[in-house]
Amino acid sequence: MAFGQCRRTGGHRHQSAAAGSLVQLRIHHARRVWRPCPIRCSTVTLASNFGTSFLLYALSCIICMVAYHKHPKFSALRHLFIPVFGLVANLACMSFYLIGPFLGYGTTKMEPLLALGIAAVWACYGGIYFIRSSKASGRTTLRPPTARPRRNHA
Repeated sequence: MAFGQCRRTGGHRHQSAAAGSLVQLRIHHARRVWRPCPIRCSTVTLASNFGTSFLLYALSCIICMVAYHKHPKFSALRHLFIPVFGLVANLACMSFYLIGPFLGYGTTKMEPLLALGIAAVWACYGGIYFIRSSKASGRTTLRPPTARPRRNHA
């Protein structure tokens, strides 16, 4: 029910006006309570998009290029050009998420930066957790360098 339709719903005129005043009071209270909170729903959505959509898709494109490099079934179109185009489009979209509010589009100017900060903190936490859990289970996180045989230049 829209706010302007409160008086048309039937019943007495005073009851409809009272219901409208109650709705306005609740909206005013909700605005007053949530105003000091810097994290809004759009900030959480942007943080989720940065962490999931952008980073996951970017890593998928990079892994595709690295995994099929010098592979017998390597196809330049499927394993190089499409992932590079995906990375460029992904970076363009993510940069617009960051730059767009400064140009007057979308949300406030600080929400994308706060969302990027949340995603960065979460990524650091995930990296630390990954390294610690790998050490605890006895697995190496990165492959140790292999010793190269020395060549004698005689």
